[in-house]
Amino acid sequence: MVIGAYGTLNSDGEFNVEDVCYPEMAPQPLPATKSLKQDPMVVYKKDGSDSIPDENRYLAIISGLEFDNKDATTAPMQLLVDFLGGLIPETECLDASISRQIVGMVVAGNSIVSCDTDSAEFLYGLTSAQLITNEQVSQDSTRILRANFGKLDEYFNQLSSLLPLIVMPGETDPVTRLFPQQKFPTTLFQKSSTKSTFLPTTNPINITIDDVLIMGTSGQNIDDYYRCVPGTRNDDTGLRAEIASSTLKSRVLSPTCPDTLPTFPNSEMDPFTILQTPHVYFIGNQPEFKCRTFQYPNGIKVLIILIPKFKYTNQVVLLNLNTLSCSLLSF
Repeated sequence: MVIGAYGTLNSDGEFNVEDVCYPEMAPQPLPATKSLKQDPMVVYKKDGSDSIPDENRYLAIISGLEFDNKDATTAPMQLLVDFLGGLIPETECLDASISRQIVGMVVAGNSIVSCDTDSAEFLYGLTSAQLITNEQVSQDSTRILRANFGKLDEYFNQLSSLLPLIVMPGETDPVTRLFPQQKFPTTLFQKSSTKSTFLPTTNPINITIDDVLIMGTSGQNIDDYYRCVPGTRNDDTGLRAEIASSTLKSRVLSPTCPDTLPTFPNSEMDPFTILQTPHVYFIGNQPEFKCRTFQYPNGIKVLIILIPKFKYTNQVVLLNLNTLSCSLLSF
């Protein structure tokens, strides 16, 4: 991160910072028909007070499915599939017509639960007194991982049959942990990969949908930055959103790489330099949902969205590509 610091040097040789100057914001392509609301959180009501225009188009964003060797597809996961397929009737709490306006889904990492290959308790449910050889742990860890991917492949196959599915890797997924993470090999998903709507991609990503530039990560960059801030709490979503905003102002997506977050070596350029300011910036696998519009100089506005873990919250975020507002679905 490159910044300018203004201050004075005291007698102890310490520099007292009085002001900080960030780089100029990266240019933002402005879509002609989009406008960011000051309050981007929209709650849809069945009484019609917040009716949904037919022209609205939505992008669903989910993270933290965390398939493991114990649980099959959970009821909330199946409800999500049924909702996207239009199989759930309208209720006072759910407007089923939204499902027809969802144009795609992003899975923002952590689709597989972290597998500790040194933990016999994880693999077998054994007590610490029951010993097992490292070779046996490794073999059974591989077997469990294959089983997990089989379940995940079945689930992604259902989702990609209904809409385009963009799949990002995350911290717990069995791909390289070096940031930026490379996409899943399609050979891991024998059923899903046969569909043109199954779209594995990298972490982070930059995509443009309906002239809206969307940047997103699976959360490692913000989680690691957050750990470096003294006195932080695990559920301070407001601070996490501010941290995400600071990465935009500094034009560096992951300021803690490579010091505390491993990354690929690169002597020629910083792969995390932000060349264009997005309209929407989402961060996956966060403790709670939050969306907030940040305003910057030169009329630049960015909607920052914290995506909660589905396994623990059963929540999916819907981004309205027409109004650049977001809403929350709970299953």
